[in-house]
Amino acid sequence: MFGVFQTYYQTTLLQSQSPSNVSWIGSTQDFLRLFVGTIAGPFFDLCYLRTLLVTGTLSVFGMMMTSLCEEYWQSFLAQGVVTGVGVGCLFLPNVAVVSQYFTTTRSTVFGIAASGRGIGMSLFCCSVKVF
Repeated sequence: MFGVFQTYYQTTLLQSQSPSNVSWIGSTQDFLRLFVGTIAGPFFDLCYLRTLLVTGTLSVFGMMMTSLCEEYWQSFLAQGVVTGVGVGCLFLPNVAVVSQYFTTTRSTVFGIAASGRGIGMSLFCCSVKVF
């Protein structure tokens, strides 16, 4: 997903930055998504799902703040850090809720949920290129 943003950053917003520096935004976002996801797992087990979902709204806030960014450090903070933490709070609980809620059709529902991410990313990339 970050490839769409990286193309925009390199051609329009962050022309003075090297491709390596721009890549750090997406790399940090992915690292925090996975790292915070491992921390969010025990909180989910302790029944803090609502807290994780509220904290997960940081992903929306981070993307909204990304639209206001004009410099590298702003983009890094908004998209790399804030969005990464927000998505990390949502990532693991979404997988765990599906596996706990459905018992008889778990494999079918999990397959639908897993394919939803790929379909959503494809549609997101196409919509970003159009608009």
